[in-house]
Amino acid sequence: MVTLFARPSYQSASNSHNDSEQTPSRNALEIKRLTAPLETPITVHSMPLDLFLTAKQAAVILGRTPETLKKWRLHGKGPKFVRHPDGAIRYSLNELMKFVQDCTVEP
Repeated sequence: MVTLFARPSYQSASNSHNDSEQTPSRNALEIKRLTAPLETPITVHSMPLDLFLTAKQAAVILGRTPETLKKWRLHGKGPKFVRHPDGAIRYSLNELMKFVQDCTVEP
């Protein structure tokens, strides 16, 4: 579990705004000092990290060739994959395991 701290935007306790005032009164300064933003803790639960594999690595796990995986991608079949902006293809290990489970036939 990770705890982060967020700073809320600065809020003045005084709601009255007067453009004609050049310098704030002493009371306004004291109010501003008392209402300065405090750090608020935010809890972020840890997430399991997934391992991403190349098409060649995924093909080894599935017992297929990288060319077969490419054909599956082109036809919308096979395991889910990630296409990065630079064109790199990656397969999530969890998605590969789900794909194998979905393909498993029980007698």
